[in-house]
Amino acid sequence: HRYFSSATLGRAPPLFCFGHGLSFTSFTFAPLRATLALGRGAPGGPRVDVSTAVQNTGALAGNEVVQLYVKIAGQPRALCGFKRTAAFAPGEEEVVSFQLGP
Repeated sequence: HRYFSSATLGRAPPLFCFGHGLSFTSFTFAPLRATLALGRGAPGGPRVDVSTAVQNTGALAGNEVVQLYVKIAGQPRALCGFKRTAAFAPGEEEVVSFQLGP
């Protein structure tokens, strides 16, 4: 790491962007599902529950880090949460959920 930083700084671009991550298997994500919780059931104000199903579509067991980004008009995209799945076998699926709110 030190050699790369000092000897090649500015000469060689990184092979992968930060957070790219390499895995020995592959995953697919179902479309996001978002539910708005209002009123008495949401202490502290409204809340949005967001979830997606992650399926291991590769040939090996593995886990994945699911990242949730939110973009509000006029503001840059912001990371609002991330969760690592448990290691699961090929063909298995796990639902990952996030809560956004106060």
